[in-house]
Amino acid sequence: MLAILGVIAALAAINILSSRGVKLYLTILAGIAIVAVFSKIPPAETVSLFYRSMTAPVAVNLSLTVLSLTAFGNLLKETGNLRILVEKLALVLKDRRQQVMLIPAMVGLLAFPGGAVFSAPMVEEAGAGLEISRTDLAVSNVVFRHILYLVFPFYSAMILLGELAGTNVMYFARLNLPVIILFFIAAWFFIFRSVAASTSGAGDYREIPALLLGFSPLLLIITLAIGFGMYFPASIAIGMVYALFLYLPPNRSLLPTLKERGWALWRGANWSMMMSIVFILVFKDFLEKSGALAALAELLVTRGVPLVLLAVLLPYLSGLITGSHAASLGMSAPLFLAAVSEPRLQLHYLSLVFVASLAGYVGSPLHLCTILTAEHFGAPLQQVMKKINLLGAGMAAMAAVYFFVSVRLF
Repeated sequence: MLAILGVIAALAAINILSSRGVKLYLTILAGIAIVAVFSKIPPAETVSLFYRSMTAPVAVNLSLTVLSLTAFGNLLKETGNLRILVEKLALVLKDRRQQVMLIPAMVGLLAFPGGAVFSAPMVEEAGAGLEISRTDLAVSNVVFRHILYLVFPFYSAMILLGELAGTNVMYFARLNLPVIILFFIAAWFFIFRSVAASTSGAGDYREIPALLLGFSPLLLIITLAIGFGMYFPASIAIGMVYALFLYLPPNRSLLPTLKERGWALWRGANWSMMMSIVFILVFKDFLEKSGALAALAELLVTRGVPLVLLAVLLPYLSGLITGSHAASLGMSAPLFLAAVSEPRLQLHYLSLVFVASLAGYVGSPLHLCTILTAEHFGAPLQQVMKKINLLGAGMAAMAAVYFFVSVRLF
């Protein structure tokens, strides 16, 4: 019982500290300490377990992946690659509504700080020819920026989930595919239901090769990692080298350009995110060591609490409170790893947890993308958040319905 109280105290501490602006990796470190104390794990064993978790192959792989992906995203931003990609997309698409939807989605595929601020002016320009409120433009920028995370195998939280479950991330991407299709349709009608089509001229399909060139660094990584099974950090490194030499400025020597781009890589590496995600893996190991999760799961089930209800509410609320998808997964996923023994059913539960935690995270009042986007568009923050959370609740509901269907059919 004391170990269960420790888990509850640790989760409460993570939520409270996160809501007060403490760095996520520090809040998780505090949670680890609380679990160790309440579970009466001896100091020597605590240090040993912490070291083993930090140096495990899965933690090393995840560290390299997160650092390299965030650096890669910043490189594409600094070199103008991302700007060119978005500009070419706007030239190919005819309907401005499609531009408002796809521009933030494309920007969202690349993890770099301030991504919502980067896409907001482009969404504003694309929406200039539409009879749409600035609130709905802000909602579009936030929602469509994050929705592809449901199936994007290079998203850090998706990679974390795969490591927690010991499963290839493509399994979860396939599971989430019907949800993302349904949600795109629902979000389209929710945002654009009363917005007439407006075109920016005929689509210039001659720009498709240039669009593919802008997308080619990411395509290269996907091909190497998924098509050829290359070690993920190695495939990202090759994509980085390729991107370093793409779109070189004319009339300028190569060495200073490469030096600037090298600094862009260094600045883009998100060490805080890397530490947070690795500490989540450590937190999971301490939870397993305590034995509290299995006891908590058994207690909840014997009290008649449906697991599927917990799989929606617990991750949704923790994502909403912490404003972090990774933290929500780190707190929620281990419970279902302990509570569900049948492997296939366990993965379906984890997929539902992933979707619900994403929905809560996107609608969180601590979510900087929402705050910065509302500020850019001059839209009322409460109205923007209300619409985002309506869509998020709808997405979680779709995932729950799909959970029942897929478990019965497959």
